[in-house]
Amino acid sequence: AAAWADDADPSVQTLGQQGQLVDGGSAQAWTVTGLQPSADTIPYQPGGNLWEATATDQVVTGNAIPFVPGFSARAAGGDDYRALFQVPTAAGVNPSGLAAGQSTTGKLYFDVTGEVPNSVVYGDHGSDRLIWVAPPPSAEGGSAPTSAGAPAWSGTGTGYGSQSMSTMP
Repeated sequence: AAAWADDADPSVQTLGQQGQLVDGGSAQAWTVTGLQPSADTIPYQPGGNLWEATATDQVVTGNAIPFVPGFSARAAGGDDYRALFQVPTAAGVNPSGLAAGQSTTGKLYFDVTGEVPNSVVYGDHGSDRLIWVAPPPSAEGGSAPTSAGAPAWSGTGTGYGSQSMSTMP
């Protein structure tokens, strides 16, 4: 696991927005979207319900390895469901090394055995670093679109996938 440059409060953004992790000479920009129940078939029998989110890791500077075990899905009550990073899937985030300008996109899978998650969290050594939450309700009285009910605090994990790496434009 990485030793983080700052121990400040976690960066909180809405699902779909980019959050940045800086570790020494490297910086990664992660975007997480689509926290929802999954209909995918993976080589794992969940104890609860299978959930997924899509994550993109873009390396801004230096070299980095997408650390998928850092992700969890989190319920409003605080229950965390660590990403199923140990379950290889073709659709999962590829944990291969990336150089500046490269990116990878794939799914993170979670075994939700309790309260429904409403966010995704990236953590390191017991500290939350990035948090993606559902967008707030719109000012017009309706509610903003959410992923599967309302992603709030979550984050942990991903599957080892065979996604190919791409270069940022």
